[in-house]
Amino acid sequence: DNLMKTDISYTGVTAHQVKMITDYSLVLGVEYLFISNLSPLVSGLTISNSSSEADFEKVGEVNTDADVYAVLRNRQPIAYAYAFEGEGKENLFSFSEIPKPTLKATSYKPWDEEVSRMAALIREGKLFPLPLSFEWPNKLAISTEALSAFHNPHILITQSYDKAWIASNMSTIAIEPTNLRFMYLVLSEGLVPDRIHLENNWPWWHWPIQSAGVVMVMLTAFGVLISSSRKRSSAIDI
Repeated sequence: DNLMKTDISYTGVTAHQVKMITDYSLVLGVEYLFISNLSPLVSGLTISNSSSEADFEKVGEVNTDADVYAVLRNRQPIAYAYAFEGEGKENLFSFSEIPKPTLKATSYKPWDEEVSRMAALIREGKLFPLPLSFEWPNKLAISTEALSAFHNPHILITQSYDKAWIASNMSTIAIEPTNLRFMYLVLSEGLVPDRIHLENNWPWWHWPIQSAGVVMVMLTAFGVLISSSRKRSSAIDI
């Protein structure tokens, strides 16, 4: 269940772990991975075999005092919104709740299985990628030009669902969560604008908390750097 746990560096990586990393990266739209250069994940994710091309390529290294990290770029197409025929949604997605993947979870298997199933749908072309962009501070814009090729188009967005999301320029759109907590958009019949704008009117305290989180990360990183610097200085003095 732990795809990138520390002891992989010592025990090796399995074909299943490599597959799950590539599946999650495709579904979640992960473009880059930073992995210890000595980890077997680097070769596991970047070396092609006789049956398929590797899904990642090594494009660089990042050197730190503690380690050297390989920079792996995802070769799989990156998308965050998909169109599909609405009549077949029951065969594509599940809306039954599955246990949340918290630290207390005994297994992530239900999530792994659903992510692999969705990755297969993307690779088979059953989900058609749509251009999606973020508009500051709280909007997502989906280009709908490709929807004309569908009889009854519906849209999936791989953004975490919450009930505050609304379609600001098309009030007839219903937004529902899938079992992976992605946003499933049900389009009503009729004219669809060139772009669908989703807006999330978070409460007034959302952005201060987000900013505070960024500040805390920066302060923690600064503290780690200072601590490392002092340790190096002490070692030199000794």
